[in-house]
Amino acid sequence: MEFVETAKQFIGTQYNAAKARAGQALAAKALLDEGGPAQERKVVAKSDAASAVTSHAGLVAQLTDVISQYEAAAKKLGDTEGPMGEILSAEEKAEFVALSAEYEAMARMLKAVQLGFPGADEVGVPTSSPIEDDAATILYLSHRVQDAKQRAVAVATQAMDDFNQRRGKTTPGGAHAAQASELKLENEVSELKHDE
Repeated sequence: MEFVETAKQFIGTQYNAAKARAGQALAAKALLDEGGPAQERKVVAKSDAASAVTSHAGLVAQLTDVISQYEAAAKKLGDTEGPMGEILSAEEKAEFVALSAEYEAMARMLKAVQLGFPGADEVGVPTSSPIEDDAATILYLSHRVQDAKQRAVAVATQAMDDFNQRRGKTTPGGAHAAQASELKLENEVSELKHDE
């Protein structure tokens, strides 16, 4: 009986969370529909700002990782007197020693950059509600859908042009027209260069 009650509570909690989430998504759609282009710009501005700060944090973390990698590589390359040194040719030893010094210098330089580099926590982010976050996701996805549609049209147009070309036909305004236009421009540029 306890299991059934626990399951009911879990299902109820999940249902309420899903209902709230659906309500939030609907509110985000309404926010965009009612706010129009100005609201879209506001949501995108907030989203882009948050994205920049997130990328900044990733850059700082990656810089730390790159420094560690250079230091580790420099140490390993510099170990030419240990067991590895016995199997290295004279050229390899010289290369390893030179690269070890280069990597140590790079690690020091990157550490200096890192010291002067503000952390992402020092940069402000606009306040954004969960509804605005959902609105940003809706806009992002709708733009992705538009991009996919445009790509599909371009691929279909190219396929038709290729098909018609194989049959000896051309389509007005299709890829052939664009290619002919490009070729004409290249010829004109070539003639100008030749005249110089």
